[in-house]
Amino acid sequence: MTIKRLLAICFIVGCTSAAWFLLGGTVQYRSTQTDTHLGPEVIKNWGPVLTQEHPALFYEAPTGGNARREIQPGTSDIAVTLTYEPKQKGLLWYRTYKAEFTGKYLVKNPTPIAQTIYAAFKFPAADARYDAFSLHFGDKLTDKAPVNGVIRESLLLKPGEEVPLTVTYRATGLNQWVYSLASAKRLKNLHLAMTTNFSEINIPPFAESPTSRAVAGEGRKLQWDYTDVIGANAIAMDMPAVTNPGYVAGRMTFFRASLAALLLRGAGHRRHPRTHGAASDELFLSRRGMLRLPAPLRLSRRPGAAHPFVFHLRRRLARASQRLPLARDHDEVRGHIRSRAVRLHGAV
Repeated sequence: MTIKRLLAICFIVGCTSAAWFLLGGTVQYRSTQTDTHLGPEVIKNWGPVLTQEHPALFYEAPTGGNARREIQPGTSDIAVTLTYEPKQKGLLWYRTYKAEFTGKYLVKNPTPIAQTIYAAFKFPAADARYDAFSLHFGDKLTDKAPVNGVIRESLLLKPGEEVPLTVTYRATGLNQWVYSLASAKRLKNLHLAMTTNFSEINIPPFAESPTSRAVAGEGRKLQWDYTDVIGANAIAMDMPAVTNPGYVAGRMTFFRASLAALLLRGAGHRRHPRTHGAASDELFLSRRGMLRLPAPLRLSRRPGAAHPFVFHLRRRLARASQRLPLARDHDEVRGHIRSRAVRLHGAV
């Protein structure tokens, strides 16, 4: 290969690579810009990531510098059902889902006197939509509206009295559902059951793995059970991934330049002598200075052009030359091969 041809190939590969990289960058940029524009609309129409926090319970102590004393539920029994329903907006798919939440908490007055216990329930997101919402604190059903995304309710309890706190709602979210335990330093008797309609389970890195798993139809049933836990991480679930053609096409174009270079290299590469017939066998030996057949016996690039008998002898000669042991005296090897070639040529 001449320098001129090598430079021409390099120029072609360089231009092809630049073109593919330009196309890939354009596709990625347009997909990102579309996502930036449509993402807020999807959140507004459907809902954001839902991060449900553990409810806060406390009472006001009459003495002490810190009048507010926080308490934790005696038991926490939570059930959530996640229904994955991806939605398409423009040319992009978004990982949307429906969540049905039910939380039952047992609240106890830990003091020897009657106390007013306050319960603060914070919604997962202030700009989400909550259907069929209800909050029962004991026998009291709240009708309050949330303030800054939080509903507060209070109830007077006798010493040692226990009452249930039950919260239910239906909501829609995007990408991920999270149950945060950051406000609970220590929890007792926590049980969370999650049911999904998908089998592609993906727990985020910041979340706890389930303590048990089971198949539930086409989905899974996951459970987290803690008897007495300190410093527990969040409980969360990522929605299954969706394939957006724009991002896939962008990634594919970035690899086209390497593919083009490999194809050009493969097209210019000579065939290997041991896998592509006797013509390559002759070339293999000739390049090493071991064999130079007379002109009448040099194998054609088109084997079908020779007589079958002649072609058979030529192939046997070339293959026999490969089986010769390597010797330090190359002149002796070349002489031996030439003598065999002359005898065969005379026989033909």
